[in-house]
Amino acid sequence: MVQIACFFRITSCFVLPTSFLAYSSLGFTAVNIYHKTFISSPCIHKCYNQRDHGISLHQINHTYSKKHILNKRGSLASNRDDNTESTININEVQISSNNKKLQSLKDDIQSKFTHERSYDNMGILMPIAEKLDEVTGDWALSYADLSPATPKTPAGISFLLTNICYAFAGIFLITQGDFFYGGLVEIAGIVSFWYHFSQLEFGRDRSEVRLALLTDYITAGSALITGGAYMVQMGISSVPFDALIFGTGSIISLSLCWVWEFGYPYIVFHSIWHILSAYTGYLIGQAHIDSLT
Repeated sequence: MVQIACFFRITSCFVLPTSFLAYSSLGFTAVNIYHKTFISSPCIHKCYNQRDHGISLHQINHTYSKKHILNKRGSLASNRDDNTESTININEVQISSNNKKLQSLKDDIQSKFTHERSYDNMGILMPIAEKLDEVTGDWALSYADLSPATPKTPAGISFLLTNICYAFAGIFLITQGDFFYGGLVEIAGIVSFWYHFSQLEFGRDRSEVRLALLTDYITAGSALITGGAYMVQMGISSVPFDALIFGTGSIISLSLCWVWEFGYPYIVFHSIWHILSAYTGYLIGQAHIDSLT
C-alpha cells in the first residue's frame, strides 16, 4: 500500500506539470486559431463594431429604407407644393378675371340705370335741391318708379284720388275757424296731387318730378310742424287717442313705401299714408279748436 501511494505521488509530480504545459499549449493554440479565424476576420470585425455600437443589419436596412421613403416623400411633397402653387396662381388669375368681368357688368348696369341729376326748372329752389342731394347722397330727391301705372290707368287714378282726403280735412278745419292750419292742409293736398301726377306721367329721374317732390316736402312739412306745435300747446293728454293710433298707422305706411319703393306696392302703401295722415291732421286740428273754446 505504501509503495502504491509513493508511486502515485511520484507520478503526480511528473504527470501534472507535463499535462498542465500540454493543455496550456493546446489552449494557447486554440485561442490563436479562434482569434485569427473569427476576431481578425473583416466581416466578423464589422459585425462586432456594429454590435458595439448597438446597430444590427436589420436596423441598417430599416434605416436605409426609411431614408429612401423620406426622400421620396420629400420629392412628392415638393412636387405637390409646386402643383398647389401653380393651381393657386391659376385660381388667382381666374378670380381676377372674374372680378374684372363683374366690375364691367356692374358699370354697364349703373350706366344704363343711373342718369345725371338735372336741376332744370328748379328756379330759386335749386340751391336747396343741390344741398339735399349732397347731404343725403341723392336719396332725398329720389322717388319710386310707378310703372306700369300712369295718370290714366285705374291704379294711377285711384292713387291720385286719395289726395282728396287732404282737401276734405282742410275744408272742415277752415269751416271751424282754423284758416291757417286748414289752409296748410289744403295746400299740402294740392302739391301732393301735383307731385304724384308728375311721378306717374314722367317716370323716373325727371327734373319736373324732383321739383314737385321738393315743393311737397316744404308744404307737407309745414303742415306737420304746425300739427306738432298744436299737440305741444294742448299737451299730450289732450290729444285724442284716435289721433295717436291713426298717426302711428300713417307713419308705418309711409315707412313701408321706402321698403317697397316701386310700382303697385308703393301705390297701395302711399295711398294709405294719404288717408291716415289726412284724418290725423283733421283730428289734431279739431282738438286744437276745441281746446280754445
